[in-house]
Amino acid sequence: MSDMSHPDVVIVGAGPAGLFAADRLADHIGGHHVTVLEAGLPMEKRWCPRTKTCSCRSCYVLEGEGGAGGFSDGKLPYSLTRGTQLEEIFPREAEPLLWEIDKTVVELAGEGVWYDPASTTEMADYFADFGLEFSTYPLRHVGSDGVRRWSAAMTRRVEAKGVRIHYGEVVKYIDWHYQVRTGASQPYQADKVIIASGIQGIPWSEQILTDMRIPLSSGPAGIGMRVETPA
Repeated sequence: MSDMSHPDVVIVGAGPAGLFAADRLADHIGGHHVTVLEAGLPMEKRWCPRTKTCSCRSCYVLEGEGGAGGFSDGKLPYSLTRGTQLEEIFPREAEPLLWEIDKTVVELAGEGVWYDPASTTEMADYFADFGLEFSTYPLRHVGSDGVRRWSAAMTRRVEAKGVRIHYGEVVKYIDWHYQVRTGASQPYQADKVIIASGIQGIPWSEQILTDMRIPLSSGPAGIGMRVETPA
């Protein structure tokens, strides 16, 4: 039987990866066995004080419910290969997972606008003239409001399944015995730990894994170009 300080699984981060993991685990082992630790705040409390110096305990623009993407423009590319090492982790047979994700996004955020890969063929030909490769992949654009709707609804969904989400919990260290140390006096003792700390947590997670002598490898960088023009 798990309790608040002894959950079966601790998930570090309440961004999309952490929330999807919590949702799937809640269905398989029961939500009360899962605890999510998030350094930032719930979406409705995330805002930047716009001071000359950053004195925030954590960056509420980049951290918090929904992750750094919570303040994005809501474009969701569905690709196992786009600028990442996913093709080395997931075989082509794993592609249906992308459509499970999309089903949840549509359910909680709305359909938005769907872009089929065929619609980007002309752009691919344009970039080819410059010797550049332009990947074609399906994309759903739910917009900034859609991203916020999704994260809030997903959070309510996992909490309804019994998952505990603790905000303002900055994870300082994880050891080989799955003790997760935060600012609290009592560490969380888990059977398993999932690190889903997102882009803001990359230096921290690299340090944790290096201390554990877990080998790391550098991946390809995804370089994008964003152009905004008057409507």
